[in-house]
Amino acid sequence: TLPHPHTMKLGEFITHAHLYGRISLDNFLRKGFSRVTDATIKDFVKNGLPKGLLSSGLSSFKEDEFKKVFQVVQN
Repeated sequence: TLPHPHTMKLGEFITHAHLYGRISLDNFLRKGFSRVTDATIKDFVKNGLPKGLLSSGLSSFKEDEFKKVFQVVQN
């Protein structure tokens, strides 16, 4: 069973992301978590997630970018 993003702490979120390797952020959010759809991702963008990060590969993310994504997802 896939985890729901609200059940994770920042460190768990980052570790979970590293398990998925080089896929893009939007694919990670859809495939790595339960109940995250395209509509949910659009809501994340409306709430402050930079649209440019969605197509970026997870392997290139720095900790501050993970923090930004995590914060938007939690809100």
